[in-house]
Amino acid sequence: SGLHAHCPPASTAAEFRLPLAVHEVVDELRPDVAALQEVDERWWKRLWLPALQDRGYAGALALKAGGSREGCAVIWRKEAWRRVGARGGAAGEASTGGSEAEEVDEGA
Repeated sequence: SGLHAHCPPASTAAEFRLPLAVHEVVDELRPDVAALQEVDERWWKRLWLPALQDRGYAGALALKAGGSREGCAVIWRKEAWRRVGARGGAAGEASTGGSEAEEVDEGA
């Protein structure tokens, strides 16, 4: 039983799934810009940022409001785009200039 009863438990673990997601996004799709949702801050720092930096990307993560440790990320290929600014705001909230959002190192 469970949400993913058709998958072996090892295949549903983040340690297995997330490196596959990183590979698919930055090695196979190779977008100039991409938006990601439900990104966990720990995995952003531990997996996504190092992988992005190694492959010529930068990115920023906006955490959800209310103390959540996950949110939405935007990544971009540094050869194609550069960051010119950012506004504070938690994912899922209208930005009013100040919020509980925490910007995580963008790796630029």
